Amino acid sequence: MALDDLAFVPKNADAFAAFGFSNIASHRDINRVIFQTLGITVQEYPIYPIDVDNPSQWAWQHQQMHLQAWMALGGFGYNLLGVQWDDERSMEIWTAQHSDEHNRLEALLGL
Repeated sequence: MALDDLAFVPKNADAFAAFGFSNIASHRDINRVIFQTLGITVQEYPIYPIDVDNPSQWAWQHQQMHLQAWMALGGFGYNLLGVQWDDERSMEIWTAQHSDEHNRLEALLGL
C-alpha cells in the first residue's frame, strides 16, 4: 500500500481520487490486521469515494474509523474533524496529521 498519496494535499480531482483510494485501502488493511490479530472488528464507513458535497459527514465517518482503530490498539490519534477543504494551510496541517496517523497505525500492525 502506497502511503505516498496520503502525504500530499490533493490539488485536483485526480489527486483527490488517488488520495481517497489510498486512504480506504490503508483503512481496509488496518481493519483486516486488527481483526486477524485481535479479533476486533472496526466498522467500515462509506468514505470512498470522498463525498465533497457532504464533507462533515465524511469527516465524522472517517474519524470514527480512526478512533476505533486506536481504541483496538490502545493508542490515540489526532482530531481529524477540523479539516477545511477550501483552506490550503488547514489542509496542509490536516494532511500531515492524517498521514502521520496512517503511518503509525500501519507500523504498529507491521504493515
